Amino acid sequence: MTSIGILTDTTAHFPYPKFSGQEHITLIDFTLAFRGNHLGESRNNKTLDLPPSLIGWEANKAPRLIPPSVEDFYQRYILLHQRFSRLLVITHSARLSPTYENALQAAEILHGTSQIAVINAQTISAGLGLLVQATAQHIVRGLLFDQIEAIVRRNVPKIYTLICTPSLSYLSHNGLLTHPQAIVGEMLNLLQVFSLEEDHLVPVEKVRNYRHAAEFFIEFLSEFEELSHVALIQTASPPLSETYLLRQYISESFPSTTFTEHKANPPMSVLFGPRFVCLIAIEAFDPRV
Repeated sequence: MTSIGILTDTTAHFPYPKFSGQEHITLIDFTLAFRGNHLGESRNNKTLDLPPSLIGWEANKAPRLIPPSVEDFYQRYILLHQRFSRLLVITHSARLSPTYENALQAAEILHGTSQIAVINAQTISAGLGLLVQATAQHIVRGLLFDQIEAIVRRNVPKIYTLICTPSLSYLSHNGLLTHPQAIVGEMLNLLQVFSLEEDHLVPVEKVRNYRHAAEFFIEFLSEFEELSHVALIQTASPPLSETYLLRQYISESFPSTTFTEHKANPPMSVLFGPRFVCLIAIEAFDPRV
């Protein structure tokens, strides 16, 4: 009998602590670097005292997310093939780091000896986590490898991701924004809202504060007739009070939609800065074979 495993990265948030098929899932982590020191795996660094801006920071001193290398993925594939005959590798958006490309290159090294499908989820956080969770449940259902891969790829466009951050210099240091754009944006003291659209980080709105960001999120959600899940990810602790508007709107307008809230994990904080807010909206996944 063919056994199928899933490998994903630690930017994923799983809204449910236990679910069917989670024994098929393995995580691969990032290394964090800060102030010139390697801090080890991100899962061992639960809290990071990140500066609000990286303007003026030297590249080798600024917080940096080091993705799993081609060799890291290759070694993980070899290890997982002791348990699984086939692997689905589902990573966060290829636009945000080289993780997807490294996973793909490692799979190509084993081409012809192992069946590995590498999928760019084009999202992050709870969007990635829920996609991986649904994939694990398809394995439990007994679907074939090719059937599951086709379903996953078909469901990727059903996930919508908005990211709001005042820390544009973090995006600049991660190669997601030019340095002049980051300087001007932070000087204006505005929060920039981005959308991940077809794996591109697209600026869609500038807002003055987090209340206006919540109002923009509500306007965005109002375009949907039905959603299966909405997730809010924040770095702030306690959570921003302005997001109460969003909670109330979802409760009233989407009473049957699952709403979850998550504290940002270290990889996301290093990508987007210490005060970002992320909204994930998911239409019903297509379970058809």
